[in-house]
Amino acid sequence: MHNEKNVAEAIWNTCFDIKDKTKDNVKARQDIELLCDRPSLHLYKRNGKWQRPRAPYCIDKDDKIKILNWFQELKFPDGVRSEKYESKRAGLATTNSGVCVTCTDDNGNALEYFGVIEDIIKISWEGREQLDLVLFYCRWFDPTSRGVKRTENLGLVEVKHSSRLQNFEPFVLASQVTQVYYLSYASDDPSLKDWWVVYHVAPRDRLPPIDINNDSIETEGPTNDISFFQEDGLEGTFVIDLGDIELIDTLASDEITDPKELEQLEKQTVAPEQEEILESDEEGDEDDAESYDEDCYEEEDF
Repeated sequence: MHNEKNVAEAIWNTCFDIKDKTKDNVKARQDIELLCDRPSLHLYKRNGKWQRPRAPYCIDKDDKIKILNWFQELKFPDGVRSEKYESKRAGLATTNSGVCVTCTDDNGNALEYFGVIEDIIKISWEGREQLDLVLFYCRWFDPTSRGVKRTENLGLVEVKHSSRLQNFEPFVLASQVTQVYYLSYASDDPSLKDWWVVYHVAPRDRLPPIDINNDSIETEGPTNDISFFQEDGLEGTFVIDLGDIELIDTLASDEITDPKELEQLEKQTVAPEQEEILESDEEGDEDDAESYDEDCYEEEDF
């Protein structure tokens, strides 16, 4: 968990080029010059001042605004609700209508149907024991390659939310579905506009089943979900204020002004110059020695 957080923060700070937090510093650029064939990222001097070329992975001002606005509009699941219920209540901070049903065909191949709950229907039978049946009325997306894309090496699943299942089969038992969360892209690319990324969500009061590998101790009986206690909500809020974030225009290069980085550059610049002076001195000494030997030979010949 902490490693994921650290990596995510490093990527965010570097792509947003946040001062004093980015990993794209002088040391990194010197490593690029030493180890990589990317001359466009090498440090250079202009008018006596060190310059750091702007890297292509640094986000420009317009894209920063798009990404931050996308973060402001994010809604995360915290239960199960219908789309009909959510549409009547403006300003909800969560979305809980995404579902997935997994089935198998005649050949044993698994097929996933992704959809959205449009309405929730509860049927009750009164008697000696109260019996309840909960049905979800869903709008299903096309489960074929026209409506679902998979990138197996990344574990990425995308659904085309404008596609529809051709057959009219809207009803499903609540016990048959798993909850999913659909995430849009923070991009204006027309090719991504109709696609959502699918993220499977664990139920709020259940832990996922524990995977047992060959190295672990085998236990008898089935492995069930583990129940645990979770608060209904988390304290605090998540707010992004665009006014508090420095949005720098994209430039060809940035001037290096940090005193420590400038000192490091000057030290590494002086060292090669000193080596050149020493080499030139050694070459001069060798020339003097050769001329001295020639003079000695001439005196002996005389």
